Amino acid sequence: MRLVTRADLDGLACAALITAMEEIESLVFVEPKFMQDGAVEVREGDIIANLPYHPNCRLWFDHHITNAPSWSRHLGISRNAERQTRDLSIVPGKGGFGLAPSAARVVYEYYSTVSSQDPRYSMEKAEGLRILNSERMQAFLEKTDRIDAGRLTPDEVLQPAGFVL
Repeated sequence: MRLVTRADLDGLACAALITAMEEIESLVFVEPKFMQDGAVEVREGDIIANLPYHPNCRLWFDHHITNAPSWSRHLGISRNAERQTRDLSIVPGKGGFGLAPSAARVVYEYYSTVSSQDPRYSMEKAEGLRILNSERMQAFLEKTDRIDAGRLTPDEVLQPAGFVL
């Protein structure tokens, strides 16, 4: 299957997490506007992360409030339930959506939740879970959250030294 995501840090972090847990054959990097315009071929079974929803996807992960109505459609729930989608919502076999500092955080929460609910899944994905929960991945995820949410200090922006990552 393919992973369709953005070519920014959050999209790359999503790719690192998802490829640890899924058999991804190829990555497709696109901009959100191309998804909104219908200019991207999304195949049946693709995974979409950090981009607007497409009905052909198998799993979808996002954290942008403007895409909340799409999560409701993906789950097949009424528009009245849209307000509830602001909270982090993890649905095994569908993906995750909610206000979070990054889409990568939503991806991480999805796989953590799914693996804790299904011991068989945990056994099949033991290596991926080891990567997901490694100190290195946790540090990368924390930095991704800070950068994507714009939680940088004025000094980090105005007088950068070294690098944030």
